This record gives sequence, structure tokens and C-alpha cells, in this order.
Amino acid sequence: MRRPPDEQRVGDALAEALGQLATVENPPAGVVREAAGWIGHELDLFAEEFANSAGQLAGKADVVGVGAGLLVATSKVSGLSAAVHNLLGLLGE
Repeated sequence: MRRPPDEQRVGDALAEALGQLATVENPPAGVVREAAGWIGHELDLFAEEFANSAGQLAGKADVVGVGAGLLVATSKVSGLSAAVHNLLGLLGE
């Protein structure tokens, strides 16, 4: 799913900011919480839309490899979403 250009830029900027903050000994928890919360929300939306689309495609796919690839991709998106939510849990969110 394609995000609107402004949302894409916001996501890129927040990911870059979190990457930079990861190198700081005591990053401001509020900033990390807000950035990770926004990214987590977007990941949840993406994961839901991706899973729905993958399910529809898998139902139509004649090739087993396509279904296996979709399963792996869905697992990776879910894992990333879980990692962001774990970070939020550590921040008391």
C-alpha cells in the first residue's frame, strides 16, 4: 500500500530520528514514545492491509512459492510491529 507523500516523509524522518536517538545514552523518552507510537500505528495499519491483500492473493495463487513468500513477508511485518510495541511497553505506553 502506498502512503500519501507527506506521511511517507514523516515516517522516514521519524525512523531517522529514532536511529539517531538510539546512539544517545539517555534519549528523551517522550520523543521516543511519540515517534515509536506513530510508527507503530502505521505498521499496524500496514500489517492489517497487507494481511488482507495477501489472503486474497493467496486464494488466487496457483504457485505454492507465492503463498510461502507472502507468509514470510507477513511474519516479518508482524515481527516489526511487535518490536515497536515492545519498545512502547518499555517506555510505559
